[in-house]
Amino acid sequence: MQLEQRYEVKPEERQLQDVGERMMDLGCKLDDHVKANQYSIIGNHLANAGALFEKRYPKDFNEQQLSYIHEVARSMGFKC
Repeated sequence: MQLEQRYEVKPEERQLQDVGERMMDLGCKLDDHVKANQYSIIGNHLANAGALFEKRYPKDFNEQQLSYIHEVARSMGFKC
């Protein structure tokens, strides 16, 4: 295995990163401060998908967090 292949971002991780970036963007625009805070926190975790010691989707997220992730992912056209 070549060194470059080992550290490349997988397509699934890239999708999670895209969803995370969108969540952080939406978090800045929401009027509901609790939901905006959750969007920012969850978005940050997803934007770092694939990094060592980062939360893993879906096993490290609770039901409420997963519903927020799916809500944003569906709005981007991803199937959940």
